[in-house]
Amino acid sequence: MNIVIVNQPLGNRGDEAAHRALVREINKRFPEAKVEVFSPNGNPAILKEISVKNPNNYYNSEKISYRFYRYFVRYILYSPALYPLWGLQPIFRAWINKLKWADVVVCAPGGICMGGFMNWSHVSFLAIAKYYHKPIIYFCRSIGPFSDETKDKKVFKRVSIDLLKHFDYISLRDGKSQKLADSLGVKYHSTTDAAFLDNTEVSVPNEIKAVIGDKKYIVFVPNSLTWHFYYKNTPQDYIDTYYIDIIKHIEQRYPDCQIVMLPQTFMNPSWGNDVDYFRDLHKKYPSNQITVIDDIYGSDVQQAVIKGSEMVIGARYHSVVFAINQARPFCALSYEHKIEGLLQILKSTDSMIDIKDIFADKDVLTKATEQTLGIIDKAMADKSDRTFLRDKAKHIALEQFDNIEQTIRRKCKK
Repeated sequence: MNIVIVNQPLGNRGDEAAHRALVREINKRFPEAKVEVFSPNGNPAILKEISVKNPNNYYNSEKISYRFYRYFVRYILYSPALYPLWGLQPIFRAWINKLKWADVVVCAPGGICMGGFMNWSHVSFLAIAKYYHKPIIYFCRSIGPFSDETKDKKVFKRVSIDLLKHFDYISLRDGKSQKLADSLGVKYHSTTDAAFLDNTEVSVPNEIKAVIGDKKYIVFVPNSLTWHFYYKNTPQDYIDTYYIDIIKHIEQRYPDCQIVMLPQTFMNPSWGNDVDYFRDLHKKYPSNQITVIDDIYGSDVQQAVIKGSEMVIGARYHSVVFAINQARPFCALSYEHKIEGLLQILKSTDSMIDIKDIFADKDVLTKATEQTLGIIDKAMADKSDRTFLRDKAKHIALEQFDNIEQTIRRKCKK
């Protein structure tokens, strides 16, 4: 059996965790299968870093221009008679041959590439797989929002919806994506994040232990946000002030706790380089309680660090996923619908505040800050067993993968 994984996102420890969980699960359930991973225009060094070591796993990355993707998708979906012309492009021809080789195509878990970020490369490889009538699994994704504001956005919306209605199996990881799918008439299965499939036990490296010591600590994962389309017009100072008020509160209420900042993004400035932002924030408010961890540590190590924490305050989606996976209390700062949607599925929205619209008005920001601090205090006081939430998330993820395994075996028999 040949399984091709397309659209692997890079430069984010959360996507790394989801990728490793997916590939480890495939290797376990289909030990005979050859697994080829595509990450178009990805950094080969990052691809190597996140890879799962197995003689049946292969990783590839090539660069193709953004413009080529856009026009390819339009022609392949709406002018298939012109399709052979695209095979004249050598790099694309190689990708096409790989997809023709596949028995099944799996779209790697990740964010809203089919939505707000309008990722043309994302839909390109799915369009090729559709053209060759390959079974397609759209695995553990978020979708939306779509827009009709411009011609490009209209085309992207039409292409995306056409593909979504073609896939053999779709699992969506948050409630808001599922509501959008309902409104579009797209059939899907509800799931949680792919990272819940896996919980690899590793030790915290000695160099991190030396910095943290024996002190209690809170893991804090801010997010600069201005890289995101929703926050492009938001002053960075407003966002920074919100985070600094959180730090000040921890200093006053929990002076015996260190604040450990754990970067999720790495080697990918397009999403906001976390470690640089953390250091800038620390310079802006030089608290002695803050420790910024370097961005060289993988998702398994990050989860080990989180496991030893008092709680997690997270403005990155997977910092919240990691907290749940390690059964730690958390305060989720929901900057995008995927965080809220996950917590809706798990019925845990009381541990979250929606921060999307709090920066437009100072009074709203003040009120939101007070609400955030209340959630933090509640989490710090919560000494209950949190394994029930982790077990629930893992059960849903495994149940969905059981269905996906059945779908793959059924499709590969035809």
